[in-house]
Amino acid sequence: MTPVPETTRSPDPHCHIPGEAERSYSFYYLYDPTTSSHKHRPAPEAPNEYYIDYTDPWQDVAYAFSWVQEHQIEEMMRQNRETVEWVLRQQQRFARDQLSALDDMCRSFEVEMDTESWLEQAREASARRARRKARREAEAAKLFQREAEKRKKEHEERHRKAKAVVKAWKGYEVRWAGISGNSEERLSFATIPWPSVARPTGAAGITKENIREFLLSQLHSKDVSNKDRIRAALKLWHPDKFKRTLDRVEDKDRALVEEAAGAVARCLNALMEEIQTPH
Repeated sequence: MTPVPETTRSPDPHCHIPGEAERSYSFYYLYDPTTSSHKHRPAPEAPNEYYIDYTDPWQDVAYAFSWVQEHQIEEMMRQNRETVEWVLRQQQRFARDQLSALDDMCRSFEVEMDTESWLEQAREASARRARRKARREAEAAKLFQREAEKRKKEHEERHRKAKAVVKAWKGYEVRWAGISGNSEERLSFATIPWPSVARPTGAAGITKENIREFLLSQLHSKDVSNKDRIRAALKLWHPDKFKRTLDRVEDKDRALVEEAAGAVARCLNALMEEIQTPH
């Protein structure tokens, strides 16, 4: 007979606690499905009064029930733990949502409290925009007025020059007709009609541009070409033609008139070359 190990005995026969040997003897075969049933093992030869017979099926049922209960309790605890964790997460999320809503409400409250200040700032900004717009409009009006005045002055200047050209041309033709009709008249530098809008004071005041502005203007002689105008002028100012006019000039102005008349002839020849030269 194999004696039961000391760890399987309990000082109180009515309160027996299985030892390691008993647990390994019974539970190993009871709960491991890969091993043979403990019913096939031989029972102890002579169990003493403290030995528990694990071949008793009712004891197997009791141990199986206890094992199932323990696992059910562990599963319930696991599920409860998951539930508690889920509840905690929901509470944390709810708390965050509440804090966010509270922050929004605080900001809204701050905005409402600061409405008067915001309105004042908006009024000031609107006033600044209105002032800037008024300045821009005033500057634009001044610029428009300056441009209008400039255009008006330019128009008046062109009109004045046009009147001066037309008046000078008429006087030029009338004066040359008078000189040709009265061969006894004595001439001076001031009484000779020079081909220029402004009366020159010497030979230096006679230039090609001044003669062009006067002689080739479109404000007179519209039916006469520029070439014919220059040819008609050369008949008056060519040195050979102008000699008869020069003989009537007073002695004190003769040299000055001769110099100026030569300048006129040279300018007319230059203008004729420009017209005849193809561009």
